[in-house]
Amino acid sequence: TFGNLARAMEELTEAELEYYGMSQEHRKRTNQAWVISWTNIEVNRLPKTGEYVVLRIWPSKKKGGAHQRKYGFSTMTGEPLVWVSSLFLMIHSDSRSLAAPDSHLEQIPIVKIDGEPASPKLQIAFPETMDQKAERTVQGAEIDKNGHLNNAYYLDWAEEILEKSGKHIDMVKRVWVCYNKELLEGDTAELLYEDSDGEFYLKGNKGTETAFLMKIMFE
Repeated sequence: TFGNLARAMEELTEAELEYYGMSQEHRKRTNQAWVISWTNIEVNRLPKTGEYVVLRIWPSKKKGGAHQRKYGFSTMTGEPLVWVSSLFLMIHSDSRSLAAPDSHLEQIPIVKIDGEPASPKLQIAFPETMDQKAERTVQGAEIDKNGHLNNAYYLDWAEEILEKSGKHIDMVKRVWVCYNKELLEGDTAELLYEDSDGEFYLKGNKGTETAFLMKIMFE
């Protein structure tokens, strides 16, 4: 599932940060949190059950002041499976305001790989109205170390809606997500969605504010 891909990327991202002196313990001491803000997933095909997969991560240049990480999933023989580009922000854990760049973070060298995915777009057009509606309340088991809904669960929520709508994830070619406002334990999100000409739009509202936006494109 796309949620499981996101969980694998989260583990690799944490390992990279720790390698460069930005471990969870370091961020806790310095009152910092590393949060994802945008992500774009491009699919050649999804990994098969039981298939060994190689996952790589590399730092790319900043975009809009956000730190960028790119990921590549491939088979053991080098067949490309999934490309991902994500934008992260460093924020203060208590105030949730933007934090000054950590010296460790600024020293990580930028890498460029041939064929790498493009950076996520910061904004895309959404339908003015979406007729389908659902609700989801954030559970304690869905909360991550930053104290909010883990980014993988947004994808889990979307997949559940897709399944109920008769869509199969093997048909997905691209996923774009904008994480706009944190969802906390106990928050109930209003989920508005629309399937239009092979493109699936999902908007999550927290009260009167947009918590996240997701666009899924099919073959």
